[in-house]
Amino acid sequence: MNDKEIKETKLLLDVSKILIFGGFYIFMFYQICSSLKDYFGLSTYSIEKMSIFMSVGIFNSLVGLSLLYITKVSRIVEKNKMIDRELNKTTKENDYDK
Repeated sequence: MNDKEIKETKLLLDVSKILIFGGFYIFMFYQICSSLKDYFGLSTYSIEKMSIFMSVGIFNSLVGLSLLYITKVSRIVEKNKMIDRELNKTTKENDYDK
């Protein structure tokens, strides 16, 4: 992998972490507000309107997890291709030696 691919991979990993943790915190904000609705004086209707936070939080986390999975899999595939190239190269060199 060259420097550009390494930077892109690091960027994708950072974005996926932000999405995962951001979604988690948004979801937890909704859970805390719904748990403490009497303390904050929130009505049931306002909690139902805030359910969009739950949906957005879960969606962000799922997108982040998907991006993380895709990035990790692509890195593994790239490493396997590099290993295969090295093995083919050494195999060809060994064939020439015979």
